[in-house]
Amino acid sequence: MALIVEDNTGRPDADSYLEVAAAAARLVALGFAAFPALATADAAKAEAFLRRSTIRVDEVVNAYPRGVPLNVDQALALPRSGLFIQGRLADGDVVPRLALDLCAIGAEVEALGLATASTPGTDSNIKRIRRASGAEVEFFAGAKLSEAQREASDTWSRMAVELRFDAPGGLPI
Repeated sequence: MALIVEDNTGRPDADSYLEVAAAAARLVALGFAAFPALATADAAKAEAFLRRSTIRVDEVVNAYPRGVPLNVDQALALPRSGLFIQGRLADGDVVPRLALDLCAIGAEVEALGLATASTPGTDSNIKRIRRASGAEVEFFAGAKLSEAQREASDTWSRMAVELRFDAPGGLPI
C-alpha cells in the first residue's frame, strides 16, 4: 500500500506527515543513520515505520488538542488553525516543522527497535510519567541501550515535550 502523505490540505486519506525520502534526508542532516539505511534497503518497512511514527505524533498532538482542523474529515491531527506552539501562533495551513522532525525521529526510533505499540504499558522497558505541566513523557528504563538508541530515544522524548500546544498568549496548558 502506497504511503499517502499529508500535503497541508487536511487530506482525509493521509497516513504520514513525511515521505520516506524526506524523512531519511532530515535524519541524515540530524546525524541519524538507522532509518536512512532502512529506507534504502526496504522501502515497505520504512513506510510502515513512518505510519507508526505518525500515529505517535498524533497522540502527542491530541493529548492537548488546540486549534481547529482544516477539514472536518482530515485523517491526521495536523494541520490545524489557531494553534499556538511554544507561545507563538503557528501558521495554520502547514504542519509545523517540529511535528515533521518528531515524525522523522519516531521513524528512527522504530528502525532502532525501540518503539512500542501506541497502547501504554505494552513494553515493560517503557515507563511513562506525567510532568507537572501535564505533558506525558516516555523513557526507556531497565534496557541496555547503545549510544544510537539512547540518542534517538532521548531526542524523541525531548521533542515530544517541546511539541506542547499553548493557550493563546503563550500560557502553558
